[in-house]
Amino acid sequence: MITFDTGYMVARKDYRSRVIQDSAGNYLNEKLNVEESSLDFGFGYPLSKNFKLKTTASFGRSKSNNQYEALYRYSYSNANYLFGFTYDY
Repeated sequence: MITFDTGYMVARKDYRSRVIQDSAGNYLNEKLNVEESSLDFGFGYPLSKNFKLKTTASFGRSKSNNQYEALYRYSYSNANYLFGFTYDY
């Protein structure tokens, strides 16, 4: 059976003990928060009874209220791709 998969994820992290920095690296009073989202797609095609072709793609994004990112990036985008085979026994 041919399969199609989709998914969407949204998450927010609030750091109570971590304050943000401005673009110059100065600490501010506001607490750090990070918002993450991901969109996923998948496709499976059977080649035999137990052997299947599988492909997936995931596109993600992370965004924070921290402006200084010289040492650690909180805001970024990413993409992941997988192409392979599965064997069910």
